[in-house]
Amino acid sequence: MTIHKSDTQKKYGQFWTPRNIALEMARRALSFVPDAKYILDPASGSAIFSEALHNAGARNVVMRCYDIDKKWSDLTKKINNNLGFAGDSITADYLKATSLRDEFDLVIMNPPYIRQENVSMENKKTYYKYLEKELNTKINRRANLFVLFLLKGVLNLKPKGILCAIVYDALSHTSYGKDALRTLELYAEPLYCEKVKLPFKNVLVDAQIIIYRKRFTPLEVLETKKENTPKGFVTLEEILNIKRGTCFSRRDLFIAKPGDPFYDLAEPFFMKQFHLKGLVVVPDSKAYLVTELNRNKLLKWFKTRTDKNGYEKSIKKNHPVKGRILFNYYIRQHPRHLWNPKLIAASDNFYISDTKGDFPSEVAWLLLNSDIYLKKIIGAGRNQGNGLVKLQLYEYKGAFVPDWRILTKGQISRISKKAAELLKLRAGINIIKKIANQITENAF
Repeated sequence: MTIHKSDTQKKYGQFWTPRNIALEMARRALSFVPDAKYILDPASGSAIFSEALHNAGARNVVMRCYDIDKKWSDLTKKINNNLGFAGDSITADYLKATSLRDEFDLVIMNPPYIRQENVSMENKKTYYKYLEKELNTKINRRANLFVLFLLKGVLNLKPKGILCAIVYDALSHTSYGKDALRTLELYAEPLYCEKVKLPFKNVLVDAQIIIYRKRFTPLEVLETKKENTPKGFVTLEEILNIKRGTCFSRRDLFIAKPGDPFYDLAEPFFMKQFHLKGLVVVPDSKAYLVTELNRNKLLKWFKTRTDKNGYEKSIKKNHPVKGRILFNYYIRQHPRHLWNPKLIAASDNFYISDTKGDFPSEVAWLLLNSDIYLKKIIGAGRNQGNGLVKLQLYEYKGAFVPDWRILTKGQISRISKKAAELLKLRAGINIIKKIANQITENAF
């Protein structure tokens, strides 16, 4: 069967499990529970796990399958009937199927991958209220939807039942994923974990296959003191004011083009760093940034270019963001912090910072380009596959780094002078990193 990507697939976070991986998951799962009779697939898609279970030797089973997309639940029903599997294929939101209890020998899934900001507030309230009551714990509100599927999947297992899932490796590399793993391990024993390189077609992320066995009784949650911050380290947000860059809901409205009637009102703007020869920000475009001085002229013009709703929404989101230090949060190689001496507004491709208090921004910029800072920052991000790392804003803010506030006035003065020299020379990343590493080796 050939499956073509559709708008509904994107909406529902559907990424198809390759047949060879589905078969391997089915074999491994059945090795832990060979007599599984009652099996749940909460996100059935094209019934790939039904076929895999049949090919792995499952017989006389009762399959309960869910999919929010009727096209796939209908297909699953047809395939299960052809395979001789009893049970149901239901068009519904599995997370709202609260009548299900601990009744399954095996739960096998490739849960939908949907970021929390793309889940409606109404649904989030419903999901969290139910799961937090059943699990008797708080769930991280930043959690991707796949985490909620894992947690509910464990709830729906019989004691000693098996959960087998393929999920993005964000599970191991994000704060919400680590929180979820801690909760999972209260209710289920980890049996198996395997990393899978780029399993999903046209998606540059790695994944992992996890297998858990449900405990007879949950482990008690021990009261533990919050881990102390490593001595001499702080989170970035303790020493920097950090914001995401300028977000335009309609770039076609706000990116200026020569010949526009109000082109002279456009301001220098910075969108991409690939053209830079050094680390000093140079504008690569111009944008209409609404200020008190140009507001009336620009607003009248914008009204003629879009409908009322689009106009009001676009204007509301036009908040120029400026700062001395810029960091691109998609990192493939050579992560770097840029210096923005003219406070040019930058796009939302960047996190934009200024130092807190009176700590010199140029000193912070140089230190942030040292290995000791960059490794801590990159370590807080998520591997997207093919060497690509992405840092969410909260991950960037929460990275533990050396506290530069312990530096003496003499040290700060010397680093400031060195930063000024490097900026004047328009030095490249390799020279800047070399100097920054020498400084941090002696300072921390």
